[in-house]
Amino acid sequence: MNGKRYQVRSRSEHNCWLHEVFDSTTGEAVLAPNTDLAWCFDGAALLESGLGIDETLELLSVRPVVRQCGC
Repeated sequence: MNGKRYQVRSRSEHNCWLHEVFDSTTGEAVLAPNTDLAWCFDGAALLESGLGIDETLELLSVRPVVRQCGC
């Protein structure tokens, strides 16, 4: 582990990669799985900075989409 509370894990599901942000202290997912890996890393960084889940989701909703997984 790298010492960060919020981390990203990925899994293959139905021939598509899904990524999710999880709390490393509990192992529980804190944001819904997403195909956009950069979105998940941004979400983890926002949560790590101290923002709440609602605030993080609000900021992510206005974030420009740069690229997504090719599935």
